[in-house]
Amino acid sequence: MTDDQKPQEPEEGQGSEVKRLREQINTEYQAAQRGFTGSAQGTSKHEFMTAKTERIGKLVEDLKKISVDEAKKALEEMGKADQQKPEEPA
Repeated sequence: MTDDQKPQEPEEGQGSEVKRLREQINTEYQAAQRGFTGSAQGTSKHEFMTAKTERIGKLVEDLKKISVDEAKKALEEMGKADQQKPEEPA
């Protein structure tokens, strides 16, 4: 993978939040995977898996929000830069 193909890291303030969310999603996913092989059965196993799935969904939504906010910010900055450019004669 070349440098221009690597995913861009979010700004420093958002980067730690993105990292935290990704790690939490991974932790929840691993716990859910262990739930498949655990000794719990029936309703308790179903409730555990439901809770883990819902938690992962919430974390993914949080991660999406950060991504959308970053995209909006980038577009706003691009718009401001375009407005500041002097118009060239036709």
